[in-house]
Amino acid sequence: MLRTTFRKCFRHNNKCTHKFSTKASTQLTSTEMKKLNETTSKLYRILMKAVKKVEVAQTGSGSGRWKSHFLLQPPINHRDYGASRMMSTHDITYWCNDLLPYQTEDMKQEDSFTEIISFFNWWVQDKNDLLSNSLVDEYVMDNMEPESLSYFLEKNVFVSIEDLKNACRKSFRTFLTEKEFSKADALELQRFAIESTNLLQDMLDMWNTTSIAVDEQRGLRVIATSSYIGTSTTAVGHLSGERDMKNRFSYRIRVENFNDKYSNEDQNEKTYQLLGRKWIIEEDHNRDKSEEEEYDDKIVVNAPTTGVVGHLPVLRPGQSFEYMSGCDISTSTGQMGGSFHMAIVPPDTRSAQVGDSCDALHAPKDKQFEIPVYLFRLVAK
Repeated sequence: MLRTTFRKCFRHNNKCTHKFSTKASTQLTSTEMKKLNETTSKLYRILMKAVKKVEVAQTGSGSGRWKSHFLLQPPINHRDYGASRMMSTHDITYWCNDLLPYQTEDMKQEDSFTEIISFFNWWVQDKNDLLSNSLVDEYVMDNMEPESLSYFLEKNVFVSIEDLKNACRKSFRTFLTEKEFSKADALELQRFAIESTNLLQDMLDMWNTTSIAVDEQRGLRVIATSSYIGTSTTAVGHLSGERDMKNRFSYRIRVENFNDKYSNEDQNEKTYQLLGRKWIIEEDHNRDKSEEEEYDDKIVVNAPTTGVVGHLPVLRPGQSFEYMSGCDISTSTGQMGGSFHMAIVPPDTRSAQVGDSCDALHAPKDKQFEIPVYLFRLVAK
């Protein structure tokens, strides 16, 4: 339905653009402005319907405390399977609930608007024309080293749905109230609306396979997201030629230590080492099995001392660790969740790899704890 409406809008708009292109001036006459405004208004309504769709989906979801919020996050790149990285929490996460001491509510709303528009602008623009885009935060671009530019690609933006709606309204209002509004501006705004609508749908799909767990006391946050890769087959009988088909998924896990690294508080209890994990993977056989079949629906992985993807990372205040791994299930849908085995360690502790000497593995019981990874969906599509 949306794509059909887009085609109608552009069919009308292309006629207008062809007609306008014969004029030497880039400024619009009142008639031209009216035609472009009609198309722009249609696209604005479509975009706001997409935002409303997010709001309705959240209201009817099982998102619990996050029902009035939404996470904008980078798409999962399957080529990163098995990769890991340590990053600055401040650089790669904007969390609307984190009101800084110097901020007023108005300042917070303005920050939310900037983060939302920057996120959409980043993911709908031509990446080959990155530095020419005025909506990208100029300070970030001017002060970021080339090798750190990828951090901007990894930013999560967690905002209220109300802020999301206001950002969409404000972005259109800002363009439409400019005194010199050319047809190029109008076409750019229309393109932004179309690409943003498509991106919102992608974000909603990702949100439906995402979970967020927050330990406010320790200052830790775990964000887990899955993505469908495809099917794989393996031989189950050498002579029979039977093959077993599985659905393959990658999942991205981000563990964030959002404690303030500049705080005057004692940092000795705010540095953590990730030592291992426990996963419970459930296959949804209710959708795929016949009545006669019986299955063990749970796959348990218990590895409390072998880290993740070969690493036992140390997270100091303001640091995040992200990695990507995967799993296979025999059904088209399922879910997984579990926990990470953590330890409180001294701030000068170094990250380790599997096989290295690691004192935290022998830490006293009162220094060890579990942080949950809430269930997130596995959906083959």
